[in-house]
Amino acid sequence: MSTPEAKQTAIDNAVSWSADVYRDKNGHNADRFTSLPDINTPFNYDGGTFVRVSDPVTVTRFGRNSEKFTAIDLRTGKTITIDSKKGRA
Repeated sequence: MSTPEAKQTAIDNAVSWSADVYRDKNGHNADRFTSLPDINTPFNYDGGTFVRVSDPVTVTRFGRNSEKFTAIDLRTGKTITIDSKKGRA
């Protein structure tokens, strides 16, 4: 965000996002987000306000697939990863 006012406007207008995950128990071993916030759209999650900056990628760990994507915390400017298996990474 270019100015403090623009950043505050983005935070004030952020959409809510619940990070619901579909856990496939039919032999596919996958944890996938049921929906994602749009790229470059501010969203509220886990007590913070973020902007998604990447498409989800599939990661395989211990024979189980999950999804993760990168977001930027609007308050701190730090990059975080949100994982469908465990929430914030």
